Amino acid sequence: MKPLPYLLAGVIFLFAHGSVFAQKEKPTGEKPSFEKVYKKLDAEVRAALKKDKAQGIKELERVGEMLSKDYPEEFM
Repeated sequence: MKPLPYLLAGVIFLFAHGSVFAQKEKPTGEKPSFEKVYKKLDAEVRAALKKDKAQGIKELERVGEMLSKDYPEEFM
């Protein structure tokens, strides 16, 4: 059993209240759904973790913080 995917999921869920697309909001002022943003960022973090674990963990923390700012209404 590999603990890394569980770590990734745990940290993202821990910070699942974030600030992801503040700069890329739709012109109507609506932000993308949490699920859509989470799927995209999860794929990016997983790729970063495969490339370099240390940088991947930094990216994971960054993404978690952004999610916690942009989507505070989401539950863990």
